[in-house]
Amino acid sequence: MSLPKERIIYLLEAYTSQRATAQEEQELMEWMQEAQENSELQIYVQNLWDQYRPQTDFSNVNWDGMFDRITQNNKVFSIAPEPKTRHIRWPRIAAAAAVLLLIATGSYFLLTQKQSRQTVAKTQRQELLHKDVAPPAGNKATLTLANGKVIILDSAGMGSLVNKGAANASKLNEGELVYAPNTEMKLEYHTLNVPKGSRPMQLHLADGSEVWLNSASSIRFPNVFNGGARKVVITGEVYFEVAKVTGKGFLVEANGATTEVLGTHFNVNAYENEPGIKVTLLEGAVNVRRADQSAKLAPGQQAILRSTQDDRIEVASNVNIEEVMAWKNGTFEFNETDIQSVMRQIERWYDVEVVFEGSFTQHFNGTIPRQANVSRILNMLEKTGGVRFSIDGKKILVKKY
Repeated sequence: MSLPKERIIYLLEAYTSQRATAQEEQELMEWMQEAQENSELQIYVQNLWDQYRPQTDFSNVNWDGMFDRITQNNKVFSIAPEPKTRHIRWPRIAAAAAVLLLIATGSYFLLTQKQSRQTVAKTQRQELLHKDVAPPAGNKATLTLANGKVIILDSAGMGSLVNKGAANASKLNEGELVYAPNTEMKLEYHTLNVPKGSRPMQLHLADGSEVWLNSASSIRFPNVFNGGARKVVITGEVYFEVAKVTGKGFLVEANGATTEVLGTHFNVNAYENEPGIKVTLLEGAVNVRRADQSAKLAPGQQAILRSTQDDRIEVASNVNIEEVMAWKNGTFEFNETDIQSVMRQIERWYDVEVVFEGSFTQHFNGTIPRQANVSRILNMLEKTGGVRFSIDGKKILVKKY
């Protein structure tokens, strides 16, 4: 039974966190019976074993026998399929699989001591839940007009904002702001700011272009487009679907880099605390410039402008678009993502401060809904081993085991 790596990891995580459906458990058991040596099963359950084992020598335990007893015990595992002909030639994996089932079904009594690591881990999880941080409940965006007036969009009513000074702007829904085209209006520059701990904001520019802002991001833009090149300035992370207007280009400036387009879909990640700027193209074509360097992108490519190097622009191909666009699609997507990058995303989304107590080299894979409380994400990260978390108010401490 062949399954993609992502599916295997999902099934294992779902099963050990006791949130798998009966169909998912059945799928996992069928795959376990046919899993090969050095598979994801070996890696995953070995991590679990390393995380939960007490300070006791179990080298003399008949792990294969335990595995068979567990998989055939209806009281413990009621949805196990009828035993097939199995030739498990890797006893260490059978041992780890037994531990996996013990952990998942709560049969800790075989692996406990006075102060086992299971108890410590459980206590830590309870502390995380007690001091949990919820995801953003709404949008906290503000709109700053040319005269300095600030409009808090969360408390602004639906409909036209003319009475607040934004003549051609309207709030359609929560998290959606629209500017109507009006060539007779005076050109002004407005700034839309989406702070930490806020849901993303969608902006319809007066030229028909659509823009989405991630948390901890902003965009400075004209209220109308009366002539010449269309130009906006951003901070943070912003996704664009630019309307094509004959004879008028579209310029996006971010931290000294300029992205020039005619009509296309692309994402710009330009947070100041990231290692550099990343411009990722989904559709069309863009030209990315910094100083005297430039690079033209095709769909699926990403321009990388590192802050620690000269003005050189790197171009990466076959970029994981799902990972790039996860923030807009309501998920965290990790693909061999280092822990520092993971925690920076958590900082912005939950409006928390992250403090590392030591140096860490862990990398993570997986997809997590952004509407989960922060404890769920931290618990999933802890399952990889080697790292644990504690929450103190709005501060998250990252520690080693």
